[in-house]
Amino acid sequence: MKNNKLKFALIFVICLLIVNIPLWFFPIQLFPGVIEFQNGLQAVTIEAPLSLSHFIGKGFNEGDLENVNDFYLKPTGYALAFIICIGLPFIIALRWSNQQKK
Repeated sequence: MKNNKLKFALIFVICLLIVNIPLWFFPIQLFPGVIEFQNGLQAVTIEAPLSLSHFIGKGFNEGDLENVNDFYLKPTGYALAFIICIGLPFIIALRWSNQQKK
């Protein structure tokens, strides 16, 4: 029983790293979000796919943020990020740790 839990935890951590490192460090624009621009007196809101790497300062140049007030994920973006970052490694680890040997 303890061996099965250890196997699950090990597979989960490995899958978590494999899935999350590219999403957080490479500009993969996959998650629905909103970008708010301020151009003089005019404020513009644009829906655009965002990358998780934008939130830690990776994957864009300083010129890309010119006139940008804020950018954030929409609720569907948060849900998709949770499903991909946590749910997918959990399901993979669950599947691999419970496989029966034939």
